[in-house]
Amino acid sequence: AMLAVLDWRHGDCAGALPHFEKSLALIGNNPEAQREYAACLLAEGDFQKSIDVYRQLLSRSDEPSTRLQLAVALWKAKQSDDALAALSPLIESASQNTKALALAAKIAEEKGDTPRAVAWLRRAILADPVSVSNYVLFASFALNHSSYQVGIDMIDAGLKVLPEAAPLYLARGVLRVQLAQPDAALDDFRRAHRLDPHLSFAEDAVGMVHSQQHESDASLAIFRRQARENPNDPLVQYLYAEALSAQPGKGAPADPGEAIRAARRAVELEPEY
Repeated sequence: AMLAVLDWRHGDCAGALPHFEKSLALIGNNPEAQREYAACLLAEGDFQKSIDVYRQLLSRSDEPSTRLQLAVALWKAKQSDDALAALSPLIESASQNTKALALAAKIAEEKGDTPRAVAWLRRAILADPVSVSNYVLFASFALNHSSYQVGIDMIDAGLKVLPEAAPLYLARGVLRVQLAQPDAALDDFRRAHRLDPHLSFAEDAVGMVHSQQHESDASLAIFRRQARENPNDPLVQYLYAEALSAQPGKGAPADPGEAIRAARRAVELEPEY
């Protein structure tokens, strides 16, 4: 049990799980150890076991954090209705659990219930106006439904409260690209990169705009530098492969071998790519 906890604290859930399994009789009487066990099961993709452990914890004590994690596990297991049912007491509570509202909004959006998703997310933003992730989530909803200006308006509201939040400039830049405002989008991407040089997608986004403006050499240079600096970022590797494959040359990529290597790296890092 001690080895399991130590591995969990070091972020090694694959190493922790065998130790947890060998000490179930002990951790069954320790709620904190059970939470760690459930978290590792969730992290390693064993959603059903994770759900079972979270339900056991919830039966002993209806803690909001446990209920929230149970909802996450149910959502990951593609049991969306059950996840929303688990979140219901938190959503309906007067205390405004913003994490629960944001998760409920994601689930509702996935189910195609955009009106409820937007309503819940607006409540989360009003209750916690300094949460960057909620504004970005709203922007993603706007992008999905081609409501670009609505998304920009919400990001603008967020920037009044969080003027130094790089992800908000990045999100607004993406929406501005959709409205064919490349100059304004580039300004947002550059500002995002100045505020947070490690926000790699800001540079990728600049590359996208350059590509749309047919500045292929400038675009490729940005992607190449980012691919070298971020070898474990699947999105960067994918965009680099795409930029290489789009190079002029009678329909053939300038460097097909490098493009294939980058594409393969993207798939190694993120199989869904």
